[in-house]
Amino acid sequence: MKFSVKQAQRMLFMLGVSRIPMIFFCRPKVLHLDENSCKIRIRLRRRTRNHLGSMYIAVFTVGADISAGIFAFLLVRERKVKASIAFKSFKADYHKRAMGDVYFICDSGKEIAEIVQESQSSAERVNRMIHVKAVCEEEEVASMEIELSVKVKQ
Repeated sequence: MKFSVKQAQRMLFMLGVSRIPMIFFCRPKVLHLDENSCKIRIRLRRRTRNHLGSMYIAVFTVGADISAGIFAFLLVRERKVKASIAFKSFKADYHKRAMGDVYFICDSGKEIAEIVQESQSSAERVNRMIHVKAVCEEEEVASMEIELSVKVKQ
């Protein structure tokens, strides 16, 4: 991928402002991005905290969505094709309450590139489960699987 962390952060901000307000509300930060992995941080603050002082479940969904979806979004932009990118299902296992900033890590960059390539060559919708983990204070607090669905339009 030719995109830098700064470019990805700018595109994520614009996406949050123009199309997906929940992204803007959570204020995620792209910390690392390469062809294999992505690391996103969402701070625990008043907006993202629940009544118990830990992170809202909805914020976990936003973090998983962004960390997996940013690969597909950037690949589609890089290849200059029109595509429909959506998430069909979401499964999460919460191991511990997140009482601090949460880092969402997706190491499925190559798999997502294969999904986009497969959809581009077959012109069919391709669905596949992507694994995302959430880490808080060096400890995994949640593991999530989100089903990425991509259809490249011809």
